[in-house]
Amino acid sequence: MVLSDRPPWRQPPNAETLEHLRRRSDGGRNNRDNIALACKRCNEERGGMDWLLYTSYRRGELWELIGGCNDF
Repeated sequence: MVLSDRPPWRQPPNAETLEHLRRRSDGGRNNRDNIALACKRCNEERGGMDWLLYTSYRRGELWELIGGCNDF
């Protein structure tokens, strides 16, 4: 990742961004324990997904959970 002082629409895809773990639209605040560094692509790709669900998805763990539910 790279640090960039450009406006969000001009940042490179690997720029570091501040990620709100609990989205501001869901009541998350700008305090230290709700902020993490994320690359621009991951921050944008996450969209409305919960950060823990998104992290599991990015690691490939989500498919293991879904695959484990085929026993029914």
